Amino acid sequence: ELVSRGERTGLADAYREGMARALAAGYERIVQMDADGSHRADELPKLLDACFSDDVLVVGTRWMPGGRVENWSWFRQLLSGGEIDSLKSS
Repeated sequence: ELVSRGERTGLADAYREGMARALAAGYERIVQMDADGSHRADELPKLLDACFSDDVLVVGTRWMPGGRVENWSWFRQLLSGGEIDSLKSS
């Protein structure tokens, strides 16, 4: 389903709306991927396979062994790495 929003209110709002729609529709699994090519679509089957384990949350991240970032400033890397650290501590 493509949701076309008339007003740009930010990425977080788009995520919230998409997740809310998916939950309201009764989907059991929800996948979020950026459209800028930073997520490799060919890795999606492995991510989905992991969803059928006993794990409640499956996260694919560039900060895992084998992951990488390209052409990122040190500040963007710091922000992205901080997001992963907050997941680890929760």
